[in-house]
Amino acid sequence: MSRNYLASSPWAPHFWDRVGVVAGAQWGDEGKGKFVSDAAPYTDVFVRSQGGPNSGHTVMVNSRKYAFHQVPSGAAFGKPSIMTAGMVLNPILLYEEMQQVDDPSVIVIDPRAAVITRAHRALDGYGEANGTAIGTTRQGMGPAYESKANRRELIVISDLLNRRVLRDKIANYARTHAAELLEISEMEQRAILKGELDPNSALVPSGLNFEQYCELLAGELFEAGKKLAPHIANDTSTILQQAVNDGKRILVEGAQGILLDRDIGTVPYVTSSRTTAGATLADAGLSRYADPDNGFWGVIKAYTTRVGGGPFPTELKDDTGELLRQKGFEFGTTTGRARRTGWFDAVATAYAIRMGEIKKGYFTKMDVLSAVKEPMICVAYEIDGGRTTQFPSDAGTLARAIPVLQPVGRIERMNRHDIVMAGRKNGFDALPENAGFYVDRVETLLRDLSGVKDFEISAVSVGPWKGQTVLKQAFA
Repeated sequence: MSRNYLASSPWAPHFWDRVGVVAGAQWGDEGKGKFVSDAAPYTDVFVRSQGGPNSGHTVMVNSRKYAFHQVPSGAAFGKPSIMTAGMVLNPILLYEEMQQVDDPSVIVIDPRAAVITRAHRALDGYGEANGTAIGTTRQGMGPAYESKANRRELIVISDLLNRRVLRDKIANYARTHAAELLEISEMEQRAILKGELDPNSALVPSGLNFEQYCELLAGELFEAGKKLAPHIANDTSTILQQAVNDGKRILVEGAQGILLDRDIGTVPYVTSSRTTAGATLADAGLSRYADPDNGFWGVIKAYTTRVGGGPFPTELKDDTGELLRQKGFEFGTTTGRARRTGWFDAVATAYAIRMGEIKKGYFTKMDVLSAVKEPMICVAYEIDGGRTTQFPSDAGTLARAIPVLQPVGRIERMNRHDIVMAGRKNGFDALPENAGFYVDRVETLLRDLSGVKDFEISAVSVGPWKGQTVLKQAFA
């Protein structure tokens, strides 16, 4: 049905065949949920293949707000939503999150996806408390991915259905990390005595011996497993490949941003998974079905934000930065933390476009920039006395980068309804003059700096709701 519906839609010239992917082309929080809202009517199946509860996608549907962390955003629209083996999941939070959805039966989980336990979450915060802070969300992602990598400590979704196996694996993990867990328990107890921590929030409760702690973790995960059991498939890759063969259109949703990729991002201030378009497709087992010309989308915010630690050359620590934060509602979906804000960074984003294999851009929060008197674009860096348009390969060098800023005209305030209606006939010409110039300038910079000559910004979001988007190509 979605295929026929697309034929009469303004999205028809911009959409992909078979499999597409959307990735964040900055440091995350670019607005991928908004892209999903626009794509949902023409997409049959949604997929998450990496990350876990450390990410957050906000989706607005019919005046209702969904805050997803693990569930694919398409579930809000009642579409089949597949979670593959590449993900790392917190089963307890996952079941709670699924209750937002009117029809949870659309959610399918791969039995090989890794499991996050209380112990993983405790160890995630352990490093932060001991002076090695990298801005983790403390959801247990790093330690869980470490368990996945070393294999011996790995707990997977299918283990939740067998309490004996589950308990043995938890005991193996807890035994390996007993010294750290004991220290965490003592730290938490001190925090409780000072009134800094609710006793119910302790990840390693005091007063429990080793056996009791393992039984606690096994018990709560086993109960979560019983609730998730109807959603656990034998093999999600088979389901997805059959969907392709049946003519279904699929969207793989990336989490975080390309600049947070564990290999090519600003290490160590990165996430624990691969975040490029190609990597998320590979984790879903769908690489050979993808449409590289129309299906490799990157979501790009009209300014730049970042959560947690790490260098941020264009960061604004003044009233303008706070204005962007308030007007753009820049607070983390997962943590609630205020996001750091700054001017659009063409150097960093161009690197993400090139390394992330992005061909089409979806530009968000254009309307927010109208609150700023004189927007700026970073077109180069000055590092150690020299000018460069190359994104540094290490965080230390990036921390020394001074942005070369280019002013652009003030963005006019936007009447969203009028712009969207005019956009159906006039494409980007419906945007206010300076907004159109801004988009054109960014597109040219990203094309030139990335070397991806066929990159284009194909859509501009002018509001948070589904449909508040202008497409580059007018609908004839």
